[in-house]
Amino acid sequence: MQKCATNRSLAKYFWLGLITLGIYDIVVMVRLGKDLNRVKEKLDIKGRKLMHYFGCMMLSIITLGIPLFIWEIKAPIRTYLYAEKTGVEKKGSVALFFVFNTVLVWTLVCPLIAMSKLLKTANNVCIWYNNQLEPEVVEAKEEPKAIESKEEPKAEEKPAPVAKEEKPAPKAEEKAPAKKEEKAKEEKKPSAPKEEKKEEPAKKAAPAKKAEEKKEPAPAKKVSDTAAYHLSKRAEDGKWQVFITGSDKVIKLFDTKAEAEAWTKEKAESTGRSVLVHASKGKNKGRIQ
Repeated sequence: MQKCATNRSLAKYFWLGLITLGIYDIVVMVRLGKDLNRVKEKLDIKGRKLMHYFGCMMLSIITLGIPLFIWEIKAPIRTYLYAEKTGVEKKGSVALFFVFNTVLVWTLVCPLIAMSKLLKTANNVCIWYNNQLEPEVVEAKEEPKAIESKEEPKAEEKPAPVAKEEKPAPKAEEKAPAKKEEKAKEEKKPSAPKEEKKEEPAKKAAPAKKAEEKKEPAPAKKVSDTAAYHLSKRAEDGKWQVFITGSDKVIKLFDTKAEAEAWTKEKAESTGRSVLVHASKGKNKGRIQ
C-alpha cells in the first residue's frame, strides 16, 4: 500500500505556491484529500470519501464554487477528527481554523497560521498511518520465507521410504549374542578382584616382616641401664653439663656445680645409677675425681 505524505509545511505551501502560480497548492490539497481517505479506510469509519480536489475545482466553475467550498469545510473537520481517533498531537482545532479563515481573514496572517496548524496535524495523522503499514510490509516479506521452510521438509521426506528397509530382525539377532557375552564378562569380573584381595595381604605382610627385621638391632644402640651420670664443666660457656656414659648427648645444663650435683643425685637414686664428677681445675682437669 502507498504511504501518505508527511512533509507538508507552510513555507512550501506559500512560497512554492507563489512561484508556480498556485499549482503547488492544488497538488498539496489533492494529495491531502487522498491521504485522508486512506486514513478513513484504516480507521474503518463509515461515510463517503472526500471528493477529488481537482474534480471539485472543475465543478466549481459550473456551480459557482459550491463543491470547492464544501471540500474546504470537510477536509479540516476530518483531519482533526482522525487526529482525535488516532491519539496523535493536534495543532489547533476546527473552531480555531474556521475563525481564522472567516472572521480574521482580513488580517492575512491568521489564515496562514490556521493553514500551518492544519498541515502539521495532517502530517501527524499520516505518520500514524505509515507506522500502521510497516508491520504489514514486514509480514508480507516474511511469507515467502515461511513457504520455503515448509517446502524444505517435503524434499527431505522423499528419501525416508528408501532408508526404511526391513533390518530389525538381524539387529535383534545380533543384540542377543552381544547380551550373552556381556553377562559372561560380568560373571567373570567378580572372580578377578577376589584373587587380588588374597594376594594383597601377602604383599603387605612381606614389608611388615622386613620392618621388624630392621627394628631388631635398634635396642643394641641404646645406652646400658647400668651406665653412670657424668658431670663436667664446659669450656665454652662455663656451664655444667650432665650426660650418660657412652653417649655424647647432653641431658641437662646448670649454671653451678651444686645445682648439677643435686639434680644428678636425685636422678641417680631413682634410676639406680652412679654419679661421676669430672675435675674442672688443676692437673686432673677433665678426669673423673
